[in-house]
Amino acid sequence: MSKLYQVQQEILNYLLNRSTDFKLLSKDSRDELDIYKSLILNSAEKLLASGFQHSHILLKSQWRDIIKLYLENFPSYSPIYFMISKNFTEFIKSDLFQKNFSYPDYLGELVELEWTKIELLNSNEDQKNKSSILNPVYKILKFNYPITSIIAYLADTTISLEDKVTTEVEADSENLFVYRDTASLQIKTFLLSESVIEVIKYLEQGLSPEEITGLLCNTENSGQISQIQQELFYLLENLKKLNILIKY
Repeated sequence: MSKLYQVQQEILNYLLNRSTDFKLLSKDSRDELDIYKSLILNSAEKLLASGFQHSHILLKSQWRDIIKLYLENFPSYSPIYFMISKNFTEFIKSDLFQKNFSYPDYLGELVELEWTKIELLNSNEDQKNKSSILNPVYKILKFNYPITSIIAYLADTTISLEDKVTTEVEADSENLFVYRDTASLQIKTFLLSESVIEVIKYLEQGLSPEEITGLLCNTENSGQISQIQQELFYLLENLKKLNILIKY
């Protein structure tokens, strides 16, 4: 084993607070690494706080300890800076986090939505393997809690931090279409009903409005067909205005 590799391993172990016998790193070297380690922690705190703004509101009093534990146990090996956030959802849902910190029941889903927004904002994905009808950069997320209402509540500056942290939220399922707007390049969300999810699945398959109408209704009932055609046309028009549909 090369000396360089051993030095690298000692540095990595030290930065991640792993046990090591320090055969190669001197005390002065470790003191210098302490400064570097502090800079990494400070930078990660700010990056994750900006990406997970609403989760940060809930966890602010514990934030430094949370990020320290996260970096030690879920280190990023990507040279891309924002990817330090990639495993944060997994960490928040892990036993390691849950046995060390207090948190509301909906936190895992809130963090998942915030990471999805980061992921889609930085996505290089094109229309390959996606429907040419739909916006190419999107995800459909299904939640057990009313996440959009929770975010609005946390963003309300008239509500105290104590109330935000302690308020209990009842489970209430919610489906979100999360996407990058093709015009503004901003991340937006659209609340989905089960029926709209069904339509989007058909659009993913490249089906025409006529084909979708036939699948949604009893073809023997012409009145029903006419009504469903009108409702589908209205829905598609709205989806196109929102840049969820590129064309149809």
